Formats: sequence, C-alpha cells, structure tokens
Amino acid sequence: MTAAAQEPDLARCLAIGNIEERVRCYDALAQDQVRRGASNTAGEAPATSIPPVSSPAPVAPAGTASAAAASAPAVAAPTFGLSAAQREARRDPAAREADELAANVVRARSVGPGYWRFELSNGTVWQLTETRRSFRVPRPGDSIAIRRGALGAFYLDADRQPVIGIRRVD
Repeated sequence: MTAAAQEPDLARCLAIGNIEERVRCYDALAQDQVRRGASNTAGEAPATSIPPVSSPAPVAPAGTASAAAASAPAVAAPTFGLSAAQREARRDPAAREADELAANVVRARSVGPGYWRFELSNGTVWQLTETRRSFRVPRPGDSIAIRRGALGAFYLDADRQPVIGIRRVD
C-alpha cells in the first residue's frame, strides 16, 4: 500500500482522542503493513482491511484520583520525593564508579600561587581550578577521590577537608 493510500487510515487513527485506543489503531496499521509485506513476498494478494477500533473509553474528570494516577508516569515513583543523597544511595554501584575516581598521589607540585598539579597512581594528571588558603596539599602516597559534579565540573576530596575544584590536564 502506498503512503497516499494509508493517509485515510492514519487520519482515522489520529482522530481518536483516547491514547490507548489511538495506539491500538496505529498498532493495527503496523501489523497490517507487516502482514502485507509477508504476503506480497509469498505471492498472495495484499490484505486491504484494517480491524475496526472500538470507541474511546469514557475519561474520568481531571480532578479525580483515578485520572491523576492514570496520567502520572510509573517510572518516577521509585525515586520521586527522595533527596539527592537518597537517590545517590539507591544508584547502581557500577554507575557510581563512572562518576568517581579513587587513586593515590604520586607527585604534587605548585604551578602558581595556591594552584597545585597532581600526578596520580593511575597515570592521570589533575590541576586545581580554584585556590583556598586552608587547603592542605595531599602528599605523595595519600589517597584521594575525584568526583564528577554538575555541568562538567570535577571536585577533589582529600583528607576530610572541604572539596575543591579540579580539572584533568593529561
């Protein structure tokens, strides 16, 4: 069936107000198209009828609980209302590993007043992006953690002191 021949059927589906019924109509069109393709390859005449779609089910008023429950997404319920810390605690450990790096400092050197560059045991090199007077520079052998922040930022967590901005340079 050509696209022009499908237009009345598509228009009929599009006119259905109930989403579930509309999806059933589109599914019936797709299944008919698949059958038509299979029957054409077998040398049979193409099917031309599409199963009728029942009339839309009555919709509950917007203020009722059943209408609200029907329109609410089911996937949001497990984490909806949880704090960021609670959501993080429920995340898959493998997904968390991609957001955090733990390593030991191999070498730390100053690259400007208050700015430090760190070579880590995994071979990466990181540099502070901000300064802080009270920042205690991790020594070689100290264990640190670098974690991903919002908007592409990274933060160094070292020796139980406040986190500080850092970026990878190599």
